[in-house]
Amino acid sequence: MANTFVLIQTQTVSSAVASVTFSSIPATYTDLKLLMSVRYSGSGDTRVYAQFNSAGYNATSKLLYGFGGGTFGSTGYSAGEIAFATSGSGETANTFGSGDIYIPNYTSSNNKVTNSDGANESNTTANAMGWMCAMWSSSATINSIELKPASGNWVQYTSFSLYGIKKN
Repeated sequence: MANTFVLIQTQTVSSAVASVTFSSIPATYTDLKLLMSVRYSGSGDTRVYAQFNSAGYNATSKLLYGFGGGTFGSTGYSAGEIAFATSGSGETANTFGSGDIYIPNYTSSNNKVTNSDGANESNTTANAMGWMCAMWSSSATINSIELKPASGNWVQYTSFSLYGIKKN
C-alpha cells in the first residue's frame, strides 16, 4: 500500500466467533480502509453487517451484484449491511470471500458514507461479486467497528485489517 496507509490493527479468527470488533480507533486519519478475507458458517454467500460505536446496526445501503452465471440485480437494505464479500459452507471448501470497505471522513460531524466491493469464491457459476454504498446517519466520529455475518459465525482464518489514511 502507499505510504499514506497506516495499519491500525489486523484480526485473524482462531476459532468460530459471532463478530470481530475494532475498538479505540484513533481520530488521527482522514479516512479508514478495511480489507477482509472472510468465510462464515452458514451456506451460500451473505453480506457483512457493521455496527459503528456500539450504536446498533442502522446503516442504510444499496447493493449492486452479479453472478458468474450472468444474472445481476440491485436491492436496498436498512439494517446495517455495508459489504458483500463472504463465502459460506455451501461454497468450495477452504475458500474465502474477499473485499474492502472504504470509510471517508470518519471524523466528520456529517453522516458517514461507506463504499465497498467484494466477491465470494467458488468454483461454480454461482460466483458472485457485489458493490455496496451505505450511510450511517450520525455526526459522531467512528471510534469502533463491529463486523458480523448476516447469519452464522466467522470461521477460523477469517481476517480483517484496518488501515488509517494519513492526513496531508
